[in-house]
Amino acid sequence: MSVNQHPGCLDPKAPPGYDYGGKGMHGRRVMQTAILFCRRVERNYWTEAVAHRVGELDRGEVLGVRRVDINDRTKVDTPKGLKRRILRQEHALQVDVLRRLSNDTLRPIRNRPAHWLVKPDERDILDACKFEAIRTYPDG
Repeated sequence: MSVNQHPGCLDPKAPPGYDYGGKGMHGRRVMQTAILFCRRVERNYWTEAVAHRVGELDRGEVLGVRRVDINDRTKVDTPKGLKRRILRQEHALQVDVLRRLSNDTLRPIRNRPAHWLVKPDERDILDACKFEAIRTYPDG
């Protein structure tokens, strides 16, 4: 079994494009998109460190999740700082997933409550944030 780690909420029930992932979204782009989106919709939110089976782009079964707050209202969060906090959680999560795999207790998280990051009327805001993040970080 191949396991991938990913920053950002991955909701298999959400239509493609209603999260921080997708085509062209990697590295600092993901972090910048999350920060910009939270600021623009003016609500506190979080992102996640997610471990999932490798499958269709960011759509494999979720095996583990750790929540990471985004300091959006303080306007002090940076892609580098957010990435550092997420990476700490991704590493801990990978150890946990591998431990459960070796103990034969690893089970996909099914019936995960839907928590779409983006409300249907906010899709254009998210797309604008992704565009800006790609422009800001052309190398990812």
